[in-house]
Amino acid sequence: WPIGVPAFFALLLLLSREATLSHVPSDMSRASTLLWDDYESVCFFWEPLEMLRKVTLTGFVLLIPSERPIGRALLALLVSFIFLVAQFSIKPFKRPVTLWMAAASQVVLFLIFLAVLLMQVCASSPCACDAMGFESQGDIFVSFIF
Repeated sequence: WPIGVPAFFALLLLLSREATLSHVPSDMSRASTLLWDDYESVCFFWEPLEMLRKVTLTGFVLLIPSERPIGRALLALLVSFIFLVAQFSIKPFKRPVTLWMAAASQVVLFLIFLAVLLMQVCASSPCACDAMGFESQGDIFVSFIF
């Protein structure tokens, strides 16, 4: 499922690519409208990428052993940062309000994963926590809330 559904959606989009880009509807492009209608025509492929981002953050991160929580947090932070930068540089959405809402959610995710990474670093090394100016993991949590 985590790989099959995005791959199937990507296949549907590839099959309807010409009709989507030329704005000449075909049966396939009409059937796959839900996948590309919110995006600029040149960014019609964004939905499968978005699905892979979600699956990576909720599933593939768990493939990293639980003994390596910093690695998990770092991967999630990296994926969130890449998609945040991509959203601002590519601007895939037709409506500006959708772009800003998606960007806001990406910023929130980035900050959450940054806080998790800092908390994991503090848990593994109290000296590093002191060097960053935090007395405990709770201080990090409170700092990101306010």
